[in-house]
Amino acid sequence: MKKVTIIGAGPAGLTAAYEILKNTNKYEVTILEQTDRIGGISCTVCHNGNYMDLGGHRFYSKCDDITRWWHQVPGITLQKNKRKSEIYYNKKFFDYPIKADFKNLSALGLKEPVLIVVDYIKAWIIKREEKSLEDFYINRFGKRLYELFFKNYTKKVWGVSPDKISPDWGSQRVKGLNILEIIKDSIKSALHIKDDRGAQTSLIEWFYYPLYGPGELWTSIAHEIEKMGGKIKKNCRVSKLLTERNTISGVSYLFDDTEVPEHTDILISSMPIRDLISGMENVPDNIRKISDGLVYRDFITVGVLLKDINIKTDDCWIYMQDKSVTMGRIQIFNNWSESLVKDPDKTVWLGLEYFCDKGDELWNKSDREMADFAVNELIKTGIISDKSVVSDTHVERVEKAYPAYFGTYNHMQEIREFLDSFENLYCIGRNGQHRYNNMDHSMLTAFECVKNIMNDNKCKDNIWKVNTEREYN
Repeated sequence: MKKVTIIGAGPAGLTAAYEILKNTNKYEVTILEQTDRIGGISCTVCHNGNYMDLGGHRFYSKCDDITRWWHQVPGITLQKNKRKSEIYYNKKFFDYPIKADFKNLSALGLKEPVLIVVDYIKAWIIKREEKSLEDFYINRFGKRLYELFFKNYTKKVWGVSPDKISPDWGSQRVKGLNILEIIKDSIKSALHIKDDRGAQTSLIEWFYYPLYGPGELWTSIAHEIEKMGGKIKKNCRVSKLLTERNTISGVSYLFDDTEVPEHTDILISSMPIRDLISGMENVPDNIRKISDGLVYRDFITVGVLLKDINIKTDDCWIYMQDKSVTMGRIQIFNNWSESLVKDPDKTVWLGLEYFCDKGDELWNKSDREMADFAVNELIKTGIISDKSVVSDTHVERVEKAYPAYFGTYNHMQEIREFLDSFENLYCIGRNGQHRYNNMDHSMLTAFECVKNIMNDNKCKDNIWKVNTEREYN
């Protein structure tokens, strides 16, 4: 039996292992996971009976195979949720995605809608050359709407101005969304026309969600993998890749400070590309330089359990566009699934999300300092009155949650060609491809990877093409 080694027990790695074991008995499959958790950034954390989804992961895909796959996971109930989010800006709440309706137009006032339309017409007539994410947004929304609802929030997420970020981020996350799509969606909404199949992913109005968060589903998949004979080794951080000509012959991982070598015939990697290449020997200088220059954004979620809250909302997320707070988003876990909350009738369980860089001021705060900082920002917004309504807090930090589209990202093609030169190496998932994939995109890269392995196809183009088209199947 050939040995398949998979780095990472996130959605991509787990999907690849499951698909291999389900479809053939020709391979011995081992997953090496550097943490003690299953699910990667799609894991679910339990604190004092309350569950936290780190980042919020909606189960929605335009690929029917993915949707069917989710629904066939043993023991998992997927409830259908209405998607509702709002933007908090200038101490007012706006629909997200923004709608051209009375509520939002009246909140903007008389002047702003006129400026938005005028600037959009200008942008429609005179298109910018798209050298940056800023150009991408202005071409689709006009300068005024971009400055109101995109510029500051994007800077919060990435820590740099949108004019320093590649337009690729917009093409993969916003895709075909623009003002005309917003108006069309607003009209459909007013007429109660439901048709998400043709909608931009940013405009979908419903999604599926496991009762106890995405971690419940991925833990179930991990059990299925082990039942089929696969191995999942936790707390094993891959540190070295052993190469022979154009193949990966093995890996070394650290377990309890001991370096353990392991032979492999096929390597599937969902680990960050920068870490992957740093563990290789005989890497060309230009490739190592590009790899070392890849940038990642880290992430902190502060769970806050409240006895009372000043707003009544059925939002899943509130996007904090307002400059007065550092906070990026608020997750309201009660509205994702009441099962996430120990006592949903008497408490509100929030996840306050912060984007940061490992080692910066936010990251270096102690858990107590970070919780106090987050609660004070919540008070500043008026969402809670004072600290007396807070009954519990919990802090989670996630490294390399978001691969960035600046730094040396513009040279990713050279990185890809180098990695593809190893015949038995397949890069999948968000960090494995340094691409801001949704969960379903990461799973699709695993599907394509397994298809190649089964067919002995050494070309990796189909894997890299996932989430590069405006519409995907």
